[in-house]
Amino acid sequence: MSVLVIIREREEIKSLLCWGQRFAHARDQSLHVAYAKGSRQDHFCKRLPIMPDENNGTEEDALLKELRSTLQVLAEQVDEDLSSKDQDPHKSSLPGLWLVQSQNPEKLLLKQLDELSISLLILGNVNHGKNQTFSDLSVGLLQRAHCDVMVMRPGSADPSAAKKIVVPMAGGPHSLVALRLAELVATHLEEPVTALSIQNPNQADPQAVGEYHLKQLCKRAGLQDSKHIKYQVVVNNNIRQALNEAASADCDLFVMGTTDHGMVSRMLFGTIDAHLMSHEQGTAVAVLRRARPLHSRMRMAIEAFAHQQIPQLNREERIELSERLYEGSRSNFDYIVLMVLATMIAALGLIQDSTAVVVGAMLVAPLMTPIVGAGLGLVQGNAMLVRLAGRSVVIGFIVAIITGFIIGMISPGVALNNELMGRGAPNALDLGIAFASGLAAAYALARPNLSAALPGVAIAAALVPPIATVGISLSIGAYSNARGAVLLFGTNVVAIIIGAAIVLHLVGIRSAGNGAGKVWASRLVLSLLLIASLLAVPLSWVFVAQITAKEVHSVQQIVVKHLTPLEGAIHQEPLISQGEDVLTIRVVVISAKPIAQGLKDAMEQEIEASI
Repeated sequence: MSVLVIIREREEIKSLLCWGQRFAHARDQSLHVAYAKGSRQDHFCKRLPIMPDENNGTEEDALLKELRSTLQVLAEQVDEDLSSKDQDPHKSSLPGLWLVQSQNPEKLLLKQLDELSISLLILGNVNHGKNQTFSDLSVGLLQRAHCDVMVMRPGSADPSAAKKIVVPMAGGPHSLVALRLAELVATHLEEPVTALSIQNPNQADPQAVGEYHLKQLCKRAGLQDSKHIKYQVVVNNNIRQALNEAASADCDLFVMGTTDHGMVSRMLFGTIDAHLMSHEQGTAVAVLRRARPLHSRMRMAIEAFAHQQIPQLNREERIELSERLYEGSRSNFDYIVLMVLATMIAALGLIQDSTAVVVGAMLVAPLMTPIVGAGLGLVQGNAMLVRLAGRSVVIGFIVAIITGFIIGMISPGVALNNELMGRGAPNALDLGIAFASGLAAAYALARPNLSAALPGVAIAAALVPPIATVGISLSIGAYSNARGAVLLFGTNVVAIIIGAAIVLHLVGIRSAGNGAGKVWASRLVLSLLLIASLLAVPLSWVFVAQITAKEVHSVQQIVVKHLTPLEGAIHQEPLISQGEDVLTIRVVVISAKPIAQGLKDAMEQEIEASI
């Protein structure tokens, strides 16, 4: 395993190499350094000697010369350190120096990470002028590299004398990895690392709460017995002020764990005041993202493959889709009128037991668009769109139930029929149909040339008929059937939202919100997946029960068919019981004439062929 430091600017060299060497030595790993240079013509990654044979005086060679000089000094320092500790100085070989030159160096560097077995990647990010953002290379590697990634903005202090590290502890997995790494360096330097907790002054005894919080986090990190960790609690309800207070207290490196590139940018260029990084003892600031776990890497590989195979929406198409779904998710007057009319048509068709009329109601109903809009809001992390779409779905549900109830009350002779009962007993197949409908609806909406498929999707999803069934069933007191229809509608909504969100993500819709928006959306997606999993249990049970009932009915028909032609014989209703591998059929036949053995054999053969 190795540590790789990527250099792009001269201002980064001393600080990044110094800290990179310390992290590598603390982890007992080798150090590699890559100079990443953009080029539209050349595309290569090659290893360079530490001591060059010649110097042609170019600016590139000047930077490489400074890199080589710094690396030689670091190697000598490591050798001296090992010798002073009676360790083999030959254990520390010169660091590897690599030149990466490409118009897109990210691809070459990602390949190099695997070839060199990199466990920690360190990137520099120097702020130039007023453009306070971090580079596309940093964004790409932060998102795609599988190893631990640290993005660092060097301070102005001498990095060779820098030793003191502060790690704010928010409790996430990234901050735990940052603390472990800082503790390794602190153990090597024989200097303490400060674990920082920020507490609100309005709570009871914030100092004690903060210390307890830090102790628990150190225990989670496996560092409860470390002698190189000290606790610092800052009581302040302004997080930025608290972080600056901690950074100004004789701190050389400030490391925060996070995975969101928006947080990285704010941390490097906004949270820590510039004067704390520029004065004589300026603090270096770094943000660490832990190595991606296996499930995360698998998800990224699947997404990358899907994005290569599925045509992606361009910017104009994404804007147009968002506008259409946003407008279609509003519960305005037109929406309510269409819901009332669609429910009236569906209710009358259900009462008449007419499938054709019910299908017509599905084509009129506008309920699919806000449900797909909710899926778009989840993918974008757009809470406003999710609330807007959710409100429209709820309003449509209430309007449809009231309309269905009124139609059921004023219609004479209403009774449960096949159409009504069919929507009162949903099964696992309905969950699958709704999920596939969500996939199809989102894909058809994302591709305007496929809009002709939307009527078919609306028919397959069948959103309004179940709500109309609820109202009609309540009007005639069929409460069990009403509960089943509510379950069907809820199943359809949840499955369609999940399916729509998956398709919209695959065709190129991404979140443009901050870290909080992504967390909120992720939690809601997980909640919907949990609800779908819970719904699958009773739906599967109903599906199995329905299959068993059909088999029993089929067997009864076969037995009755063979016994009915017997002259002068009467028989009872067949009793059928099913075990794990045996189907037992008991029927009592009273006949004045002997019953031929061939009748029993014929029934057995036909029953075995039918199940």
